Amino acid sequence: MSMLTLPTYDPERLADVLRQHNLPGQRTKTAITFLRRQRRNNAPHPVEPRSNTARLHDHLIDIYEDEILRRGGEIAIRTHRDRHAHLEVTDRDPHARMVLLRVSAYRYYSRRISRPASLSYLCGKEDGQLWAVRVPGTITTVVEALHWITPPIVRAAQASGRRVLRQGDVYAIQTAKAHDGKGDLPDNHQWNPQTRTLTHPEHGDLLLPFPVRFVPQKAYGMGRGAGHAYAD
Repeated sequence: MSMLTLPTYDPERLADVLRQHNLPGQRTKTAITFLRRQRRNNAPHPVEPRSNTARLHDHLIDIYEDEILRRGGEIAIRTHRDRHAHLEVTDRDPHARMVLLRVSAYRYYSRRISRPASLSYLCGKEDGQLWAVRVPGTITTVVEALHWITPPIVRAAQASGRRVLRQGDVYAIQTAKAHDGKGDLPDNHQWNPQTRTLTHPEHGDLLLPFPVRFVPQKAYGMGRGAGHAYAD
């Protein structure tokens, strides 16, 4: 007895053969096509392995989101139906060990009110310590963020050839003796004019053997509605 060969790739011919031989199963082209689509949609989709870059980005997001939260910042934007858009890596400078995290979405305040919102953070590691600085949400690269947090007076000093040293979020700009030790210092930096050292609990001591003026980095305060603030 010969085996019956079924035209499995042609729904219309398959339906005809089933009817002719009184075989069980669906007997129309439409029914067979529907069943095949349903089976294909219900089949588990193969999970492609994540790339090394994707896994690295996930790791960076995890560690820097914790740092942002520790500093009082927000890491997501509430969107429609209580969903949240989360930070993503938009740029990375492996040599400087810096990364730019950003999220942009419509923030929903109620069913009728929503507005576009964005968050950007420049993050990195220095002296073994993690840091995160909030910058304008329009910034998408590390270079843009570095340019924004660096005050114009610092860039001008660098362009003129004056010595500029940095400790965390504070720049020490070479100046005239009459202005030595002047400028704004955040509370976590201490200047000792006798030993000429600038001290920070995480960054240690910075020796400044020449007259300096202190200038803090620019930054937005962490948290919604926060204005300008010291970077660290």
